[in-house]
Amino acid sequence: MEKLKSYKALLDEGVITQDEFETIRKAILSDSSRVNHSESTEKNIFDNIKQT
Repeated sequence: MEKLKSYKALLDEGVITQDEFETIRKAILSDSSRVNHSESTEKNIFDNIKQT
């Protein structure tokens, strides 16, 4: 949940958009049910956001 708070702070600061935050939030929450959450997952999220 600390990662989610960090992304929320980025949203509040205007660094990321609401849509980007929602995408990240959904990915983090779905990954939180898995045992092996990796940094590469976050990188993939950002790569996908940058492409849109």
